[in-house]
Amino acid sequence: MVWTWVAIGVVFGVVFPGVDNWAHAGGFVAGWLVARGLDPLRDEKPVHVLLALVALAATLVAIGVSVVTALPLVRG
Repeated sequence: MVWTWVAIGVVFGVVFPGVDNWAHAGGFVAGWLVARGLDPLRDEKPVHVLLALVALAATLVAIGVSVVTALPLVRG
């Protein structure tokens, strides 16, 4: 299943202009590393919840920054 998503990401990067394959590769590597650290087959620990909250906060900040950065482009 994972390799299907990898293939789809690569195909999109090749077919559609403006898609950054390095971003897909970075996301894949980061996801793999996080999954290794937060092994779902082990018991959940409080640090896992803390890491998940930090990741959620970073995601929300990144979305906010991208929206604020894009506003001048949208307004023309």
